[in-house]
Amino acid sequence: MAQNQRLNPLQKIAYLVLLILLIPLQLLSGIFLVYGAEYWPIIFNRLGGLRIIAPIHTLLAFVFLSFFIVHIYLSTTGDTPLGLLQEMVFGDRRKKS
Repeated sequence: MAQNQRLNPLQKIAYLVLLILLIPLQLLSGIFLVYGAEYWPIIFNRLGGLRIIAPIHTLLAFVFLSFFIVHIYLSTTGDTPLGLLQEMVFGDRRKKS
């Protein structure tokens, strides 16, 4: 991997899916859960109402939680338990003195 690239291809795909797909869907489903029936009843009902939107919102919350848990786990799999965490914070591999 080139020195100026911070993310590998799998990380790029994961973050792209997270930023382009999951976050907007989570946001929209949350907005529809709170305001949908009151302000946009036709759209709310066409999307399946509460029985469809609530499980989608919950599923997306579990996906985010899984992503977070995997991130924490993977940050402990380096040379030392906090080695990769140090790389994430400082942006590069620090040399041991």
